[in-house]
Amino acid sequence: MRIIHAPPHNVIQSAAFGEAQLRLIREPLISFVPKFTKPTVSIGYFQSASEVPLGTGFVRRLTGGGLVDAENGYSISAMVPPNHPRFVLSPDELHITFSQAVATALAEVGFPVSLAWDAAAFQPQEGETFGACFEACFRFDLVRGGRKVAAGSYYRSATGLMQEMGIHLDQLDATRTGVALVRNLTPLYGVAPRESEVTMTERRLAEILFFERYNTTAWNHAR
Repeated sequence: MRIIHAPPHNVIQSAAFGEAQLRLIREPLISFVPKFTKPTVSIGYFQSASEVPLGTGFVRRLTGGGLVDAENGYSISAMVPPNHPRFVLSPDELHITFSQAVATALAEVGFPVSLAWDAAAFQPQEGETFGACFEACFRFDLVRGGRKVAAGSYYRSATGLMQEMGIHLDQLDATRTGVALVRNLTPLYGVAPRESEVTMTERRLAEILFFERYNTTAWNHAR
């Protein structure tokens, strides 16, 4: 399994790299982005661009959910090809297993959290809504001290499955967190982890997607 520790970049570049890697994926991959440069705002695939504050740069994700400002966030992106067992899991199975692994990792680095179904902030009767992602807590989100601190989403296509999670915790040590996350996420994928870099092929495709999709008004204001 490839492990990529990405340097700081903006959410538009992140979206382009994510789709490029998903299109080209041949083995499980987990990518970590410990810090984002501006623009830092992304919206869910089905969300209206009108929900973004006027004058704010943003990108539309492939994954669903609501508006996320990743300025002080830590991002995880995990992918598998169609022949991997996780590819056929239900949405609930994907979210539960991923959130539990991340929760264990965060506890190991000094930030115990709980899954939202046991948290007072979780109100399932309200259902899923758009708006700002971290303003409301929904099933399988991670909660600490009554506050939502991590949320996940996923996207499944013919080329693979991408699962993302954003973590918003102050004073999170990126290096220690990365080690703990790799240790706890690895069992989900059943393949030994190895450090990797973005390939030249991935970079070239990401550049095309950046200019032809993710940095365009047609894509970002499609809804």
